[in-house]
Amino acid sequence: MNATRIGAAALAAFALITTPNATGDAITEDSPAWDCRVDGNRICGPTNTQQVAAGCFNDLGAMVAAWPCRVVVNADGSSDVYQ
Repeated sequence: MNATRIGAAALAAFALITTPNATGDAITEDSPAWDCRVDGNRICGPTNTQQVAAGCFNDLGAMVAAWPCRVVVNADGSSDVYQ
């Protein structure tokens, strides 16, 4: 049971830091194609490589909260942003 929880947590963490591109290849945070505004958890830190304002972004790439912020995903799949 503990191994299942660890495996599920590891899978969830991987899903947050990778996203498929148009060709289906995974883009990781180390890739030059990564964009913190639309990839992963869509949180751009103060030292992001896109040189955009730090904050949380929605699925359209628009800022919804300034840094520091956090996203909480609800059981129904919806999410809330907190500052």
